[in-house]
Amino acid sequence: MSETVSFDEMCVAVGKPPPYVRQLQAMFHLPHSRDQRYSPAYVSFVRKLVTLRVFSVPVDEISDLLNREKRLLELLHVDTISNSPTWFVDSCDQTGRPSHRLLLTGYDVGFALASRAVQTGFDFGRKQSELFTGHEMGEDTRRVVDAYLKARKRILDRVSDQRQVLRNALEWARLTLR
Repeated sequence: MSETVSFDEMCVAVGKPPPYVRQLQAMFHLPHSRDQRYSPAYVSFVRKLVTLRVFSVPVDEISDLLNREKRLLELLHVDTISNSPTWFVDSCDQTGRPSHRLLLTGYDVGFALASRAVQTGFDFGRKQSELFTGHEMGEDTRRVVDAYLKARKRILDRVSDQRQVLRNALEWARLTLR
């Protein structure tokens, strides 16, 4: 998928009906409009959300992980690269080193997430300045990464636990739908 797609085409691509996809967009506060065209990255992101829901990952856990990813991307100044309302998913269809990529957004942070080294990004745009810097308020990129990794592990553990359930369901469907 190299060009943008309509909402209906996205629904077909992710295998879910329009009401389900609209509900996902609302639950995760994703930018959308009636006549919007969606990038391959956006579609890939929605597909990940659908997949996690198939694996019975609760919405609040997915939302928590997404918020942690967005915060990390803000600390790395990724939000200053683009004015796009979908800035946090614009790299979702990328491939590369999984150890460097965030689970939901797919963003390559430029360092192995499990390593102790953090490569901060450059600030590419002007933002309204805050009274105190994140560091002065006790925010540390490494601490955000550590919290992110814990939340990510909870989700991946849940997916792992559900794999056999899904295999059983698929086998039942195969035998039943002959």
